[in-house]
Amino acid sequence: MRNWNLSTKIIASYSVLIAVMAGTIASGIYWQLYSSQRQAIRNRLLAIVSLAVPQIDRDYHGLVLQRSDRTSAFYKINQDRLVSIQATIKDILRIYTVRKQPNK
Repeated sequence: MRNWNLSTKIIASYSVLIAVMAGTIASGIYWQLYSSQRQAIRNRLLAIVSLAVPQIDRDYHGLVLQRSDRTSAFYKINQDRLVSIQATIKDILRIYTVRKQPNK
């Protein structure tokens, strides 16, 4: 930079400043888009869950304790409801329920 004239130094300084500002703005826009997409996904999942939960019979769901219970009628009833929920919303690839296990 010692042999550069003043106008070259000013142009180089502004170029670096513009590059830094462009990077800062781009990363800010990326972060905003990322956050808004994650929030949209959360809202969509919450809407799906809030519609699905009342359709699952909690008494039948509580009777599924082992893998062998998958052949029972109460398992089939809830599974059919889950399949119908999945069929109505094409974005759902997998649907399942979870239940808190008692501490042993």
